[in-house]
Amino acid sequence: MLNKTGKLSQITPPKTAKRDTDTMDLGAMRPWRIALWIRPVEVQLIIDLHGQVMLGRRDTENNLVAHVDLTPFRAEEFGVSRGHLTMSLEGNQVMVIDNHSLNLTHLNGKAMTPGQPYVLRNGDELLLGMMNIQVELLVNPLDQ
Repeated sequence: MLNKTGKLSQITPPKTAKRDTDTMDLGAMRPWRIALWIRPVEVQLIIDLHGQVMLGRRDTENNLVAHVDLTPFRAEEFGVSRGHLTMSLEGNQVMVIDNHSLNLTHLNGKAMTPGQPYVLRNGDELLLGMMNIQVELLVNPLDQ
């Protein structure tokens, strides 16, 4: 911007409130960011987890779709149920629960008890029916 003498004058930016970056916002909790590697088809899905998220496949009869719809990745062929698994946050941990799926869920090679919560860790392997999913915890908002 030119001043009255024809010289450029500096524009002073508006003052903003100082933000403490060492603490979390006191409002809503930031989501966890999780990568799900769908191994049979080598596709990576990135999800933000800030509540409960259901993994499964589309139910065309009842017009229902899971939060993470695995139908495009041959989910029915691999034995994934419509509401197969739920991921949720409990404290500072990611939990998974098999929702009484027909073909079970395995966590790192061990069958999960339906309805029982299990801690999900970086690098864990889930087997939904016969669909292998590698889990990568990309962002834990409590570590930032």
